[in-house]
Amino acid sequence: MQIPKGLEPMTPSTADTLQAERSKAGFSVAEMNEFIVDAEMRQQLAKVEAVLAAEPETFSQRDTYFMGRTEKMEHALKMGRRLIELMKAGRLTSDEISVADMVLDVNGPFGLHRAMFIPTLQQQATAAQQERFLKPALDYRILGCYAQTEIGHGSNVQGLETTCTYVAETDEFEVHTPNIRACKWWIGSLGVTATHAVVMAQLVVAGRAHGPHAVVVPLRSERDHAPLAGVTVGDLGPKFGFNAMDNGFLLLDRVRVPRDNLLQRYITVARGGAVSRPAGVDPKVAYGTMVYVRTQI
Repeated sequence: MQIPKGLEPMTPSTADTLQAERSKAGFSVAEMNEFIVDAEMRQQLAKVEAVLAAEPETFSQRDTYFMGRTEKMEHALKMGRRLIELMKAGRLTSDEISVADMVLDVNGPFGLHRAMFIPTLQQQATAAQQERFLKPALDYRILGCYAQTEIGHGSNVQGLETTCTYVAETDEFEVHTPNIRACKWWIGSLGVTATHAVVMAQLVVAGRAHGPHAVVVPLRSERDHAPLAGVTVGDLGPKFGFNAMDNGFLLLDRVRVPRDNLLQRYITVARGGAVSRPAGVDPKVAYGTMVYVRTQI
């Protein structure tokens, strides 16, 4: 496209008008910024913006509004992967990756791994479980999501119908979707990305219900990313917004996981099925992750 030559410039321009209005302010914009944004955050922003600006071929948002859903997801994955590479190379910290997410303003497929999967492991896993799950999650060797919402229950945690039943004969838990209402629905990072999920399910031991608890369930092969046996998982497709995020659905057909996949900082299920809790701990702490995330919105 060529713009005809000799056109008179627009006077005043939009930029001139904006600057004229800003000049009428009775306070310093720079001082206001310092008042609202603390020094540490300003330093992080300056560092992150410089890193992003140095790689426009990866981080440019110029063509975002011309992209279809698949292109947006691919672009978000490309940016997310590069941020992880920069972290591993020591050019960004994990906290600065969160700042980069804010600057880029893209809710990409790695978002729920950082915002919900990792915090749940940090808050509810034992030290041994953190070695098994948190360590590889922090290194992005596994990618996770937080599967709580069900199509029939929304965020009504007490009404969840997915079950996590202890099988004493094999010392395992069987995680099961008993009906379509219990289908995990709208779970961010689940559609195509996650290899693992923290699944909120009704804990059942020796026929007794113990309420909703978190259990780590592998979903996809770490070799070829194919769904594992008993796992039906997929992407919900285009949406009105957040199209770089792979919101997904999940059904589990009597999937067996080791007993130690149940996050056990606040509840213990011993070999044989003995259930115990630390003194003075409210069972509602088991779904503290969602409460934490809601406070961040």
